[in-house]
Amino acid sequence: MIARFEFRVAPQAPPNARLYHLIGVLDSSKAVERLAVELRNETARHLILDFQQVTYVNSTGFGILVELVIELRDGGKEVYIIDPHPRVKVVFEQLGGDELPIYRAPDAIAKITAASLVPPPPPK
Repeated sequence: MIARFEFRVAPQAPPNARLYHLIGVLDSSKAVERLAVELRNETARHLILDFQQVTYVNSTGFGILVELVIELRDGGKEVYIIDPHPRVKVVFEQLGGDELPIYRAPDAIAKITAASLVPPPPPK
């Protein structure tokens, strides 16, 4: 069985936010690169990445994710990683995921709602 990665954009999200459901294995696959392109082109200020159905992350996938989060943040976007699978959360902690903003879904929604009341910072 070949493990794969895919993502789906949720039809509803908080104002000025976009919710992406991630599914499968986060590695160096072309699908992860498609996600990166999608997120770079996204116009919403708040990007929510739902990791509940990501079952495995290798060091390459982790590195891509960290670089992407930093790039998006530098471009004026906020990234929220929500509810990672327990195995994936352990990998994030072991690999030093200090750059990864991990939240429970209700906490992310509350932060986004509060941030919607404040004008966005200028891009770096």
